[in-house]
Amino acid sequence: MHNSLRHGYGKKTSAEEWKWQYGPAIWLVGALLVFSRRPDALLNAQFWAEDGVIWFRQAYEMGWPTLALPQNGYFQTVSKLTALISLFFPLAFAPLFFNMVALFFKLLPVALINSSRGRELVPATGWRLLLCFLYLAHPYSREVHANVTNIHWHLALSALIVVVFPAAKNRWGDAQDFLLVLLCGLSGTFSLFLAPLALWRCHSVRNRRQLLLASVLVIAAAVQCMAILTHPGTRSHAPLGATTELAAWIFSGQVVVAGLAGDLWSQLYASQAWRNAGFLAWALTLLGAAVFVRAWLVSNQALRCLIALGSMVLVAALAMPQISGTEPQWPLFAQPYTGGRYAFVPILAFYGCLAWLAAFDANRLFRHGSRLALACVLLVAVPASWKIRPYQDLEFKAHAARFEAAPPGSVVEIPINPQGWSFKLRKHDR
Repeated sequence: MHNSLRHGYGKKTSAEEWKWQYGPAIWLVGALLVFSRRPDALLNAQFWAEDGVIWFRQAYEMGWPTLALPQNGYFQTVSKLTALISLFFPLAFAPLFFNMVALFFKLLPVALINSSRGRELVPATGWRLLLCFLYLAHPYSREVHANVTNIHWHLALSALIVVVFPAAKNRWGDAQDFLLVLLCGLSGTFSLFLAPLALWRCHSVRNRRQLLLASVLVIAAAVQCMAILTHPGTRSHAPLGATTELAAWIFSGQVVVAGLAGDLWSQLYASQAWRNAGFLAWALTLLGAAVFVRAWLVSNQALRCLIALGSMVLVAALAMPQISGTEPQWPLFAQPYTGGRYAFVPILAFYGCLAWLAAFDANRLFRHGSRLALACVLLVAVPASWKIRPYQDLEFKAHAARFEAAPPGSVVEIPINPQGWSFKLRKHDR
């Protein structure tokens, strides 16, 4: 494989030149790409689900003590911090602040990969930008796009990047790493997956920084486990309805086909041919598994960590999905868009495997097959899935104005997306 892919090409750019000349451009271009997929997230910002029903309502009613209250059995710090800070703005602008925070964390992995340490991790400019584009253009990401409720999926990816980073050049860089990892560890259950990866990385790269990062994640995982044990959540107790056949349908559809075809996956699922071709699910499952196994065998530890994270997320989703409160969950999980957030990281790992094999695999079958698969993603999945359906316009600002005009002590109900959701606020006396 040509050295330019491994070591980059063209004139080298110093860290300072990159930071001041290209850093802002990375943020700007990334923001424009994300904005173009669903402009209403900024032009007509509205709360999404738990953003209003839980995070904002709790912040308004309880204030800062809400940080000490687990939700669904574990701490969700970043979501609650966002809601608390949003209280400094008028209610009409709170959803916009939420979405701006979500946008920041959506772009953070891109900024990290294009930092000086990210360029050490992925030296080839072309492949690095391709990976960033696949992340921003993720064709199966509507559920985790521009909302705080699902911000931890992006935060976890950022934390993983920091874990596999080379050491920072100064103490400020180390402090930023530890703060990001701590925030991730106390925001959802990803610390349970990231802690063993950090320990593995610590065993391979034995230095003080890696030990501290691993320690932060292990402690955060212990805190989350304690919260889960002492504050039972509201997770669904519906039966799984698990079968080996459904496992193949879920992996082949929600990861392989959704990754390669994006929104066209729903059309394929609706076809009678897909429903009658059980062998196709097994064939695609074996094909996807071969890509993951081959990439694990020939890649480096950074990609293996991403593969491991994607695998753990998918296994946990299969073991304890939160899809339905009453119906068997695996049959629903096999359907397009149902539980799509659980496929977000596994699909990213799938793309990472394809990119590595396309660039570096000595086996011509895997190399050319991966290039063909990436072409399918870029030419089929991304264009078919670029535009994300806007939220229904529920005139949030009008309801916010009604709340602001209400007398103290009044209870105002505010409808939010998805349709049928709403939350009630009792206006403060002051």
